[in-house]
Amino acid sequence: MRVNKSLGLFRGVLLAVAVGVSASSAYAQTLTVGSATTPSMDPHFLFLTSNVAFNRHIYSGLTQINAGNVDPDLALSWRRLSPTQWEFKLRPNVKFHDGSPFTAEDVIHSLKRMTSIPNNPNPYSGVVGSIKDARAVDETTVAIDTALPEPLLPANLSLLSIVSKKATQGAGAADFESGKAAIGTGPFKYAGYVTGSRLEVVRNDAYYGARPQWEKVVFRLITQDASRIAALLSGEVDLIEQVPPADAAKLKENAKLTVYQVPSYRIYFLFAAQGPNSTEFATDKAGKPLPDNPMRDLRVRQALSLAIDRKAIAQRVMDGAATPIGQFASPVMKSYDNLVPELPYDVERAKKLLAEAGYPNGFGLTIHCSNDRYPNDAKICQTVGQMLSRAGLAMKVETQPKTIYLPKVFPPKGGYLFGLLAWGPFDGGNATGLNGIVHTYDPARRLGTYNSSNFSNPALDARIEDLNTEFDPAKRTATEREILADVTKQLPIIPLYAGSVIVATKKGIAYSARGDEMTLAWQARPAP
Repeated sequence: MRVNKSLGLFRGVLLAVAVGVSASSAYAQTLTVGSATTPSMDPHFLFLTSNVAFNRHIYSGLTQINAGNVDPDLALSWRRLSPTQWEFKLRPNVKFHDGSPFTAEDVIHSLKRMTSIPNNPNPYSGVVGSIKDARAVDETTVAIDTALPEPLLPANLSLLSIVSKKATQGAGAADFESGKAAIGTGPFKYAGYVTGSRLEVVRNDAYYGARPQWEKVVFRLITQDASRIAALLSGEVDLIEQVPPADAAKLKENAKLTVYQVPSYRIYFLFAAQGPNSTEFATDKAGKPLPDNPMRDLRVRQALSLAIDRKAIAQRVMDGAATPIGQFASPVMKSYDNLVPELPYDVERAKKLLAEAGYPNGFGLTIHCSNDRYPNDAKICQTVGQMLSRAGLAMKVETQPKTIYLPKVFPPKGGYLFGLLAWGPFDGGNATGLNGIVHTYDPARRLGTYNSSNFSNPALDARIEDLNTEFDPAKRTATEREILADVTKQLPIIPLYAGSVIVATKKGIAYSARGDEMTLAWQARPAP
């Protein structure tokens, strides 16, 4: 197994991307970032890319992802002892921010904690669910047993924030917010947190990797797009993330700013829940719930897809910062198949399919969306609602903050019928969403964790499970493409588009944008 040991180089690149700069000297600067989201200060609560990015400043993982490659972090090397047994050799002499030693026991504790937090609306269990047992062989060696062969385990462990066992035993959200439990081994140390306002971190001079560029990083939590742009224009912040596509062109014309844009791994799609027999969110034209869930009929899902003009969404709503897709993969993913055509737009054909399915006059349908999770998410929802109404559906559009929306989307408590979600592989290379989004919900094996569509196909499940045990990269990619083609035919989810990552900075700051959408302070550096 080839293990790339260029940890220092990777940390240096990462520390350049996510934050803004306030001065021009090589060190001892403060970088102020306008963040589009607010963090969950508990690093094991609410699995979102933005939370993983915040966590990475304070905590380290066993591994880290660099341009799709799995590189060392707290684990210097790893090897597969058998198809279901792994051994990880840990970096020696690492200290937590409080001076206590990092050992294998902290890894074991973090793995257990990561999957055991109660009432977690979007848990991390979906990415480490295959782990059956983990034990400390000695202070610098961890052995992990998986229930099945798990070729992606080293990559998945990049998402695990290693916390101090001593500092976090019995700790709750308040302990992390106050800093009492926010003890990691990462390049920065917790310096203060004001709920809904700011997170401050300072350089960890004892960090084992490359020395952080910035002495201090301030994340200003500015969730409103207009306010975030105004903060950049006024000089209050040095860098902003999630620049709305409509504003990117205007910012590019400003000589005092630089805009960075790269394709995102993230794909946007609609889920169509096939589980409940009857639901208040699918009604007749008089508002009475239908006796049978229309989403169970493939013709209905096909009709919904046909009624959506993806090119119009990409060009008009996303201002060209999106690519229409006809498959459950982004064009920058290895599993993307260029031979798969775009999904057609045909309203008349959609009406015919609805009639064939028993809905010649359409039916009432509610679409739910977040209004603060993705770029233009509420606007996308409104647009989809308008498009579907042209096919004869009586549409209602309901948008909510993500903290309300997400718990009502994912199993087992999800109750919404139809809505907008997005997913992107953190390594950019594999359609791992098949495991969590397409596979039948199976909590015992932690599969289908994010299957909001309640879709279940045993034959497709078996193929996904076979894929999970395939270690050959070329075979994995070929099999993924075959499965994705089947997913497109069955439409458990309805693909819409792949997004872009857009970041803007003051002149004088160079920035390396990441396809995984993580904003990391070490990815930003003073420009010459």
